[in-house]
Amino acid sequence: MNSFTFLLSVLIATLTTGIIALIVLVARKKDDKRFDKVTALATFIASIGSIVVGMVTVTVMNRQEKAELQRSQPLYAVHIDLNYSQEKQLYDNQEYVVTNEGPKTRSQTDVHYKTILEVTYYDYNRGEALIKLCPLNNYFGAGITTGNLDGKIKYSAYSGNNNELFFNFYMEALKYSENHPGISVSVKKMHYFTMVYTDIYGERHTVVKSEDSEVDAEQYAVILKKADSDCGGKSFDINHLNLDDILATCFSDVVK
Repeated sequence: MNSFTFLLSVLIATLTTGIIALIVLVARKKDDKRFDKVTALATFIASIGSIVVGMVTVTVMNRQEKAELQRSQPLYAVHIDLNYSQEKQLYDNQEYVVTNEGPKTRSQTDVHYKTILEVTYYDYNRGEALIKLCPLNNYFGAGITTGNLDGKIKYSAYSGNNNELFFNFYMEALKYSENHPGISVSVKKMHYFTMVYTDIYGERHTVVKSEDSEVDAEQYAVILKKADSDCGGKSFDINHLNLDDILATCFSDVVK
């Protein structure tokens, strides 16, 4: 019990005792015949006071436990770095680093990532926009686990030219839009990292983060479900991205 809880409990107990003493004193002076009834009432009030003190103490202690549990949890961060190629004169590669910038976990954190490709097909003539999601495989190189409980816990090996490949795919979508009046196709990628860990109390937790924020678990489940169903369950590979293939697979009902 901290000082605030203690002082609050003492205050309630003091007020309760004062009220009881006042009631008993008045009863004695005014009517001794009702003294027993008043004493019973005072006892009841004392019981209520004890219950209130107990409830306040439990509430404050629960809040303290939650605050302490929160302070003991790791603080994960995802960093995605661009590497510049002097030979190509462009940023051709992306690599990730996952760190724990908070307290240590009880054991090693399991880190997994998924890259989701989002393709938007907008038909200006119909005023319709169709958005499809699908898994994009092998974007990053092999993941390397450090074994650390805090600090740098996992990072990706050099993957070659993933950013260059996606940039070419992005330009392919722009060119398609230019060559098809009334149609606009845009593409983007989203990286999601799942951290599964055991805290110092032995409790198991799962945290999902995008590049810049934490993602609600239910929201992430919806994204994965849509990505698994939008294109008939098909996934694509960063090394073999082809817009015509994606349009034929995911937008066959509108692309002729």
